Amino acid sequence: MQGSKLLGYRRNYVVSGGFSFQHSDKAAEEPDFDVISEIWFGNMADLREAEKRLEGDFGRILGEEERKLFDMTPKNINSFLTEEYITSDSELGRAARVSV
Repeated sequence: MQGSKLLGYRRNYVVSGGFSFQHSDKAAEEPDFDVISEIWFGNMADLREAEKRLEGDFGRILGEEERKLFDMTPKNINSFLTEEYITSDSELGRAARVSV
């Protein structure tokens, strides 16, 4: 978004055939979506500023274009607010030593 303090944007495409972390021979079920998009802001104030920009003409135009491109049914479009925690190399090493 022009003028916003967007730090990053990433699209993660689902790989067909799935993968399951479960200890099972059962294949993972195919999800009802094909991509997970991530956007990053430095803080909540920057996120709220970006949300305000979507209230005007820019948001209306963006919404119109999204409806042309995407299946916008609620089962396919969801938003989640997360807080990132980066595991340090030393924590990864400790986890590997205690896992079975």
